[in-house]
Amino acid sequence: MMFHLRESDVSNASRFLVVGTSGSGKTTLSKMLAAKKQIQHIELDSLYHQQNWVPTPRAEFLKKISRRMESGAWVADGNYLSIQLFLFQRAQVVIWLDPPLWLVFMRLFMRTSLRLIHRTELWNGNRESIKELFAPNNLFSWAARHHSQYRARYLRVRSFPGCEHLTLVRLRNGEEIAQWLEGMALSNLAHR
Repeated sequence: MMFHLRESDVSNASRFLVVGTSGSGKTTLSKMLAAKKQIQHIELDSLYHQQNWVPTPRAEFLKKISRRMESGAWVADGNYLSIQLFLFQRAQVVIWLDPPLWLVFMRLFMRTSLRLIHRTELWNGNRESIKELFAPNNLFSWAARHHSQYRARYLRVRSFPGCEHLTLVRLRNGEEIAQWLEGMALSNLAHR
């Protein structure tokens, strides 16, 4: 579902922010979109999580992001509420991944299981652990708490200061994502 601009206007955009709860597919879509548009992908988690999961202080985090955005063409993904207004004001299009919670849980389970089995390094030497999986603030409880909060927030994104220009694209399942990406690819060809 799309709001506020024609699809051709979205296809001409060069600054995208992909948001949604953990496990919604933000990074996967961001990488695909960045490849289609031939622009850089900015994974906010990789800039935020330092070694041993130490968070980057807000001012330094903003500097890192600003440096990456200097090229003027990017696809960023993440929900960092402390800097979200900064991101909204710089993006042209916000793509909100809003799958049902049961699908989010299924994806988190599959993703986390594979990362644990393969000991996948995420960012700066950090890996998920079984201990974190059972911590009080684990990914599943985080997703459950934030799913409805994000829904309320992203429905009113254009009412935030300096965000009237934004186009909001809300995608709820894999079929909508595939159709949107296909349309984006076709419209990119038409505008060359």
